[in-house]
Amino acid sequence: MDRPSRALYAGYERAPARSYLHGIGYSNEDLARPVVGVFHSWTDMM
Repeated sequence: MDRPSRALYAGYERAPARSYLHGIGYSNEDLARPVVGVFHSWTDMM
């Protein structure tokens, strides 16, 4: 299964992105996992 998150760092053209991620501590195993983001739109401002 090809995940949409792979478009962020897969392929030769995304080598700079992978080098940045390796520089901040991501391993190859981390990059093999899907990228998941969690957010909410709740606000306390009225």
